[in-house]
Amino acid sequence: FILSDGFYNSGLVGVEFPKVQRVESQAFLFCQKLREIYLPECNSIGRRVFEKTNLTTIFAPYIDYTEKSIFESNLTIYEDEKTEALLYRNEELTNVNFEKLKTISRDFFEYSAVKQLELSDIEFIYDLPTTISYYEKDAEAYKSFYGVYDEAIKIELVLPKTLKYCEPVENYRYSGVNDYCVYGTKWTYAEQWAHANNVEFIEITQETAIREDIEPIWDEWSYKPLEFDARGFNRTYQWYGYNKTKENAVAITGATEKTFNPENYKQYRYYYCEMTSVDGDSIVTVTSGTCHNKMYNMFALNESFIDYDKKLIYTKLNNCKNLSTIIKIQNESNCSATPSFSNGFLKLFGTGSKVVFTNEDGTFETYTLIIPGDINGDSIIDVIDLANIELTMNSQKELTGEYFLAADTNMDNEITIEDYSSAVNLAVFANKA
Repeated sequence: FILSDGFYNSGLVGVEFPKVQRVESQAFLFCQKLREIYLPECNSIGRRVFEKTNLTTIFAPYIDYTEKSIFESNLTIYEDEKTEALLYRNEELTNVNFEKLKTISRDFFEYSAVKQLELSDIEFIYDLPTTISYYEKDAEAYKSFYGVYDEAIKIELVLPKTLKYCEPVENYRYSGVNDYCVYGTKWTYAEQWAHANNVEFIEITQETAIREDIEPIWDEWSYKPLEFDARGFNRTYQWYGYNKTKENAVAITGATEKTFNPENYKQYRYYYCEMTSVDGDSIVTVTSGTCHNKMYNMFALNESFIDYDKKLIYTKLNNCKNLSTIIKIQNESNCSATPSFSNGFLKLFGTGSKVVFTNEDGTFETYTLIIPGDINGDSIIDVIDLANIELTMNSQKELTGEYFLAADTNMDNEITIEDYSSAVNLAVFANKA
């Protein structure tokens, strides 16, 4: 467990406590840098645990009951009059996930501005988030001082079949400031409550569940795993990969979270995810869009980079006799390569080398190799290349196509003294290597 004031005023930014089962009062008081906290085994949270923090995400799926006031807003006072409208506001904490919570007690949310609340096993709700602070609860005074919002902030409640009671919304809705919508299963108390309180009710379906779909394209320079965010209850995820049609898709072992990094699964041309929501005996399966893996045919190795849109392969490797040091080709049977330099005995892959892939539909994709500083395509940066760059820099020679790209080492679309200096350094480095 974590004692009271255990991390008082600490500089924590993101933390995970995989074995902690109890967090006592004010344990993270004044942790103003704290943004994310994960408590996967915690079942008890004390009073005002997260007071004066700037949390964006709390994951504590096994919380069953909590004391009042576990949240309070960051009470930073701004000197600049232009930012007075932000006084006492905490708009950071937007997503709260207490999947196994049974009861939300009074003053549970205090002044926090939770905008998405997902609950899978809740039974009793005695407090609702409001998006505004204690000091702004006089709606008319708020509107006259700050002006009316163009559109009320909608607080999203995902409420399950287990719900037996929820407070009337009249004490929490502030006209022109906040409103609510409920996502849930038809013919439940959650739907009845929504209608009785004039709150929008939306049934969770394939069309309404998706909050954020996956990216349509993935390549190694995304630096970001794919993520599929969907509404639901007791959610489970499974990612799939396929090369031809979805009918041939394969469930990827271990890919059962809402985030997935294809780094070790480049053998698939396409990816998608299925989220299964279980609300009692109601089961809804939601399928994401499809992501095209641009790295299916090949991906970069060592100090190489592939621009899949412009069909260019950049590498810092010199004197390359084999493409296998630059790129990894998934299926060499549908690929052919033409080196830029060949004298009958020796083949070198330098600037201008071509790599051609034959697609299943018979079309071709041609990639061109670029070695910065290698202007004549012999894969070596030497005095000949430097002389050509100098002539181009002085408008005495014109380079085009891949040879211009090789000379333009800083990629600013012009040949200058900076490119020449960079090429000199590349030549020195290549000779040392």
